[in-house]
Amino acid sequence: PEMRAACLLEVVRPESSRATTLPTITNAMYALVSQYPNNMELRVRYAELMLYSRQYSYAEQTLATLTPETINAPQVLALRAWLR
Repeated sequence: PEMRAACLLEVVRPESSRATTLPTITNAMYALVSQYPNNMELRVRYAELMLYSRQYSYAEQTLATLTPETINAPQVLALRAWLR
């Protein structure tokens, strides 16, 4: 599921395709997180997706659910910096 999440995120990285692909990608990513709720990497990717869609409160809420081991990972700290 981690590789699928990474691929989904890559689809929305380019600004030009974001508006048309975000709803579909968001639904697919949400389904992955729902299917694997204990997978912290998926949650981090979902939070990043929420940043791309300017859903900052959802990104913050998603990051708040991370485990103590994950909370200080460099990628998580970088996402939190974007939210500040």
